[in-house]
Amino acid sequence: MNKVLMILLALLTVVCLAASPILLTHSNMLPEKATAYYELKAYNESMSAEGPEAELMRMLLGTAPAPAVEPFSPAFSWYGMILAIGSAAALVFLFLCARIRRDLQPALTWTGLLAVPFGLIGARLVYCLCSLPFYVKDIAAPEAMLKVWEGGLSLSGALIFVGLAGLLGAKLGKASAGEVLHAMTPSLCFLIGAAAIASRTVTMGYEPEMAEGILTISINGTSRLDTAWLVIVLVYAVLLAGSLLMKKTSLTAASRFALYVFLYGTVMILLESLRKDGHMVWGFVHAEMVFDLCFALPALLYLARTRARILLSLLFTALLAGAVVALEFALDRAAIGDGLLYAVYVAVLAAYLFWGYVCAKRAKAA
Repeated sequence: MNKVLMILLALLTVVCLAASPILLTHSNMLPEKATAYYELKAYNESMSAEGPEAELMRMLLGTAPAPAVEPFSPAFSWYGMILAIGSAAALVFLFLCARIRRDLQPALTWTGLLAVPFGLIGARLVYCLCSLPFYVKDIAAPEAMLKVWEGGLSLSGALIFVGLAGLLGAKLGKASAGEVLHAMTPSLCFLIGAAAIASRTVTMGYEPEMAEGILTISINGTSRLDTAWLVIVLVYAVLLAGSLLMKKTSLTAASRFALYVFLYGTVMILLESLRKDGHMVWGFVHAEMVFDLCFALPALLYLARTRARILLSLLFTALLAGAVVALEFALDRAAIGDGLLYAVYVAVLAAYLFWGYVCAKRAKAA
């Protein structure tokens, strides 16, 4: 039975990877284009409906021109292609790890087969939940949530569900969950790097503006900071920093993974602040920033261990959340220079990172 299930999962994984370049776009077409599309759909339905109410609607809309918009259809996208290549590279690395770690081979094999469908489902599900008012109220078309080709993915959602695939893979392979998650870390970095590179293929604006150079990208003739490179560099810097912090330590595999997650979540709060593309924005705060904090906090609490350090971690996290909201508000509406605000941003996050290092060091000592 296990062999049959593994074969089916392998086929599903191949199908998902093959379909990604055609189905996966990015949400830069939402909500403006999608709103117009569903306005056109409602217009056409009102013009073809029958009954007195429909006749009245036609009288009201008869002189109004139909909204001009091209209908959505699945089409090749470099965004989906790069994500597919990155996911395939992550799987190859995971299976190589499985060959090295014989004790984890069944668990990592299950994880690899589950990760791709889980990641796609999680990326779309989290995006749709964050954009629920748009689908339910703005365009009144909840069924559009199933249309992945209309755009909308969440990296945090993908990472969460890939992590769930790791936990399920560990259970099916009868291995330590901490060991499996820790072994997945390099593959997760491949996925994050691919998502950052893929973001360059769509119209996504970044701030603050910089002079033309290797770290900038031209968007509609405007040179802006290209955070794709920063994401890649900082993710691998986090991996290196975590490895150096844990060098010759007695930290368990689960604690090592927790430290990676804490470092990643914390630095990504700053990087998400640089995004100005309107993707999953709640007011003046990006939804992904909230998710990044939700990555960092549980990992920090796991490392804190003692009641006193847990309480201090909760306090520091509350202070960090308040500071981030205040800084985002200031960046959005205040006349204070962005350079000064981002300097404060970095200082606040650096203090939070230092506290995480203290907790990891105490966990190592214990």
